Amino acid sequence: MSRHNPENTGAFQPHGAGAIARLTGGVVLWWSQVFLSCPDPQVGLVVDRRARCLGTLLLIALAGLLLLPNLSYPLIDPDESRYAEISREMLDSGDLIVPTRLGKPYLDKPPLFYWLTAGSFRLFGVSEASARLIPALAALGTVLCALLLGSRFVGYAAAWLGSLAILSCFGFLISARFVFIDTLLTLFTTVGLLAGHLAARSTALNRGWWAISAIACGLGVLAKGPVAAALCLPPIAFNRWLTGSRAIRARDWAVYGAIAGVVSVPWFLLVNIRQPGFLAEFFWTHHVSRFVSGLSHAEPWWYYAPVLFVGMLPCSILFPAVAAFLLDRGGTVRPWRTWDIGFFALAAGWTVLLFTLSSGKLPPYVLPAVPLICLIVGRGLEAILSGRVDNRFLRYVRHRSPQHLVLILLGAALVCGSFDMWNLDGAASGRLPRWLALVGCCTLAAFVLRLGIFSRKIAPWSVLAFVVACEMGMGVVDFYPRLAGLRSKVDPVLNMCQGQIERSVPIVCLSLTSEADSFAFHVAERRVHSFEAGEVDDVVNVLCAESEAIVLVKTTSVDELRSRLHTTLTLNEIGRYEHIFVGTCTKAPARGSEPNGSHSLSPYPFGND
Repeated sequence: MSRHNPENTGAFQPHGAGAIARLTGGVVLWWSQVFLSCPDPQVGLVVDRRARCLGTLLLIALAGLLLLPNLSYPLIDPDESRYAEISREMLDSGDLIVPTRLGKPYLDKPPLFYWLTAGSFRLFGVSEASARLIPALAALGTVLCALLLGSRFVGYAAAWLGSLAILSCFGFLISARFVFIDTLLTLFTTVGLLAGHLAARSTALNRGWWAISAIACGLGVLAKGPVAAALCLPPIAFNRWLTGSRAIRARDWAVYGAIAGVVSVPWFLLVNIRQPGFLAEFFWTHHVSRFVSGLSHAEPWWYYAPVLFVGMLPCSILFPAVAAFLLDRGGTVRPWRTWDIGFFALAAGWTVLLFTLSSGKLPPYVLPAVPLICLIVGRGLEAILSGRVDNRFLRYVRHRSPQHLVLILLGAALVCGSFDMWNLDGAASGRLPRWLALVGCCTLAAFVLRLGIFSRKIAPWSVLAFVVACEMGMGVVDFYPRLAGLRSKVDPVLNMCQGQIERSVPIVCLSLTSEADSFAFHVAERRVHSFEAGEVDDVVNVLCAESEAIVLVKTTSVDELRSRLHTTLTLNEIGRYEHIFVGTCTKAPARGSEPNGSHSLSPYPFGND
């Protein structure tokens, strides 16, 4: 495959010898010849075909063990329950155009995630595990994409190490078990960026990879909106300029847009026909206004620095070594730092910068940057493990980091295990032996590394990888589900009114917007009515139309509801769980319609005589 010529920067320089022309030419020269180097197939570790097959199978097995087991713990309110309930309603209604939430149109996001989750429900039944299967498979696809496409840029060894680094990011593994759209968006942006770069890295544009990138970008738009295009297109275009290659022609961009548009645009048009004004609301309120004002998620500009470091633990502990790899000016390190590494850095940096500029910030927004950062980590690790670099700090990392990282992981296991035992009832649930086994594994690894028993070649790093896999498995398969389950209020509340649920009594929720989706998801065969705090009169009207109803109310709104009830309605308290009042409302033969709150709340816990 032909490469860019870093000396051919004239196509990007304005006519004349102005300051801007000299500045841009200097930037291109520095980027393509000083900071980075032309890819050299002689640089990198050679991996034979048999080792590639074994490595790929090992990576798939490890990813499957970390991503797929134990997906059936309770949904977390409000995000997981909201997306799961929308998908369940789509399955029930059969309407694939207008998603609904509790029977009302919900058009904040495009429908691809709902389509896939509804399909999972149809194949495997409506459950928490079926809902979480989609983000888990998207995460698995992202790991494989990083390996298969990444190996075309930096070789198999670096791509394999980078894919392994993705599986060592605790935040990525948690997102793979969370019912939301960002993991799916990460898959499509990763494919779009890598395929687009693969198409544009040579002088002549590769039409096949260009089309694949456009399809992935269109699917990303169909998953979360135009942010997918905003993440994919600028790095591809800007990287061509930085490496001194000819700009992509307008005709090629038109083809890209046409392919992406065929994938994504029809749904937007169909919804706008059925819901007039949708396009303006969708693009202005949920994208422009959210970007500018931040709505309810305004955060400081430095927000994503700690988010990335914490979310990518324990992989992020290697960030100082990666920084040394990127900034070293020595002759032995620079050949490993190719134009492709520059593209990964450019795309990851653009993702973080774009969401930093946005006033609205949430941790999952920068998830698309994680696979790109990990590919850089993989290349840096390959250079370190090769033993061919003369950087003193990187040599120190090669020999000493496995011992230090194992000790850090031992400390993390002790802290998390202690928290589980004392706060999550881990001993009673039978998790103490597993924590002891994990702590014992970390202790043994630290001991053998300290004695130098495994000190030849990559043996210490293999021991470290085994410990990381064990700790990540314990964390995401066992510890996190228990921690997440504590946030669910569905089971305790519904258990209080199990008799009424078995008789298919409808549920009326007041001031419980975050929890209503979970109740609807778990009692899908029944009607769930959800109202905001200021809609008490609407609640009364619904209760008047039912002979009996389960009433779930935020405790601060109980008195107001009681004061508005008609004399024909009797509210009986069953119990309370945290901030939720649980009761039943029954209707007596009508004797009048004037409000009378003095007798509306029964003092008896299980009904009136």
